[in-house]
Amino acid sequence: MNVEHSGHGVPHSAVSVVRVAPKRWLDHYAGAVLIVAGVIASVVLYSNHNDYWSLIALVVTIFAVVYGVTTVRTLATIGRPLATAGPDGISWSGFSIPWDRVVAVDFTTGKTRYLRRRPNKTKATEHVMYSLIVTTTEKDTSGRPLQFGTTFTGPFSGNFDEVKAAARRFSPAIEFRSTVSSSDLAVDEARTQQLLDQLRRDGHLDVLDKRGRRVLSVSPDAFSYGSTTIGWDDIDSVVAFTYVHTLRTSIGDSTSRDPRIALFQYHGQYPDGEYVPYRFGTFSVDYIDYPRTSSPTIEELAMVISRVAPMTRFTDRRTSA
Repeated sequence: MNVEHSGHGVPHSAVSVVRVAPKRWLDHYAGAVLIVAGVIASVVLYSNHNDYWSLIALVVTIFAVVYGVTTVRTLATIGRPLATAGPDGISWSGFSIPWDRVVAVDFTTGKTRYLRRRPNKTKATEHVMYSLIVTTTEKDTSGRPLQFGTTFTGPFSGNFDEVKAAARRFSPAIEFRSTVSSSDLAVDEARTQQLLDQLRRDGHLDVLDKRGRRVLSVSPDAFSYGSTTIGWDDIDSVVAFTYVHTLRTSIGDSTSRDPRIALFQYHGQYPDGEYVPYRFGTFSVDYIDYPRTSSPTIEELAMVISRVAPMTRFTDRRTSA
């Protein structure tokens, strides 16, 4: 384990989320019993020259051995680091990011899983999973910060606060969040100015899809979608997120990722303190589809909102494809 000493002589040790032992051993005991029973049955039936039952016992033994090997491999990983905050940076599964490239870290839950070999990519899952997400100083072509992550599977230690405290020791300026705000974006300033000039000239700025149809519209005073117009003073935040849907078919899984935005209002809160989302249309949906080919992009729209309505927060919760 890496150790670093502070100026006061106090060692700063790396802290990891690690694999832990299963909470219930019953399944593993059952697997061991199945292995023993399968082997004994195979020997007895084979010795009695009962070929039919010997074949069945052999199949049971094969499954039992496979299960046993899997169990042994699982137990062998107990104590193995899954993600580590150390003096040189944050790392997992052979992937490491130095602290001078890290803007923020956080642990999240959701129905997405970060891929092991491509930690900037995710896939849809049916179950809520825990992930570590790291926001970096690097930007993609749209000016959005690159985010990398790892998803914890199997039993693991839940010492997330300890890891975050270690990250703060090694990188005092680090933030604890997984979202992206307009201040993180690095959109072309000339493009932003062009959009602001268009808004001042026309009195509004329309977001258009690739066929030229209006998706939504913003003005210095309000946000408009369909027949609904909401003043900026009533909007607490604009949130961009990814709707991830996996369709399972006989020929494989097909995952779609649709960018959407939602608006949350100042007035009225749920019991847990969350702001209430605005609802639109006949079916009262609480989101707006934002096609990938729309112009301006979500990043560009965020920059415009930050200029015309600085009191309104923009939060980007999108996941990578």
